[in-house]
Amino acid sequence: MQKELNSSKNRIAGYITSSLALMVIALELFRSLQHLTYGLGDLGSFIESGKAGAAGLDPYGVYPLTLRVLIHGAQYQNQNLNPPISVLLFKLFTFARPHMVARQWYLIQGIFYLFFCLWLSRHFPQTPRRSALIWMLALTAFWDTMFLGQIYIPLFALGGIAWVMLKERKPWIAGLCIGTLVALKPQFILWPVFLLLGRFFLPALVSLATAGILSVIPLFVYGKTIYVQWLRALEGVAPRIPIQTNASLPGLFSRVEMYYLGLGVGVALCVLTVAWILWRRPTVLKVTTFALLVTLLVSPLAWVHYSLVLIPVYLSRWKDVAFRLPAYFLVIPARLIVHAASPSGWHLFTIGSAYTWALVITLGLVIAEEIKESRASATSAGAPA
Repeated sequence: MQKELNSSKNRIAGYITSSLALMVIALELFRSLQHLTYGLGDLGSFIESGKAGAAGLDPYGVYPLTLRVLIHGAQYQNQNLNPPISVLLFKLFTFARPHMVARQWYLIQGIFYLFFCLWLSRHFPQTPRRSALIWMLALTAFWDTMFLGQIYIPLFALGGIAWVMLKERKPWIAGLCIGTLVALKPQFILWPVFLLLGRFFLPALVSLATAGILSVIPLFVYGKTIYVQWLRALEGVAPRIPIQTNASLPGLFSRVEMYYLGLGVGVALCVLTVAWILWRRPTVLKVTTFALLVTLLVSPLAWVHYSLVLIPVYLSRWKDVAFRLPAYFLVIPARLIVHAASPSGWHLFTIGSAYTWALVITLGLVIAEEIKESRASATSAGAPA
């Protein structure tokens, strides 16, 4: 009787969360389509970067189409901050009128994401497919990417493909995907490093080699100056760290003016993860799970959009209701998080840091899962034959 009651409660909770998620999808679709009629978002910055690179100008400069945003009274100029290899890719955005490119990019990303979600769900057959698909389609990381014209969807699809390839023991393909991701988002270097420490040499070395090759290509096209320009542009990152859509620990602590404490906690987390990998010799998927979560938590900048790379982490545990709480935190629309929190530091530290707490809770659940498994393993090993 109690089991049936719990099952009924779970179904009701599932209907409620799915209904709310569907409402978010409808509202965000309307918002993004409305913005598409007049705005370019970050895509304007990428178009300018590609044009500047082709013209021999600074691809990390500020130009007419460069996105400018106003947050809490401060204006930010969102020029391209991706590594030099991105400038070559952004040339693809310069062969048509900007607004036409924006519409095409919106359509391409939307179709690609839908097919990617369907493909990914097939590789987790034990996951309730309907609720998981609704959740993936409601993620703020997806809709804010569409709204901004960002590049996160194909970029972090590489992470999902790499996860499946590691699961299916295809390390070469996994390494190529991880290496491409690292070349475009260098903070993910922790992934191949942790794989190397876990003695998964083939995917680690392939990914490091891929990242290295892609990273030096711009040297032959643009010369060493472009690397200097990129590093100079990164110097302007500091004021953006406290923005609420930054889901990292340094971002969390910087909202209460304790940035270096957040950085210290991040370093400690890295050290403890390395010690755990060397001591426990976990499976490749466990190493990957910790690598992704730790990367997002310790990076000075880890926008909530980066959480797309965690989709396999949640799908692989979707039946565990505990993991759905932080998963649904990531559905809360970004504009609510940015504009609903008051300027009070502690308010920003709590409600305004919902995305960070989602990652912290997820990491805590994964650690608890690991402790439970290690205790069960120790108990079975100590049982009499």
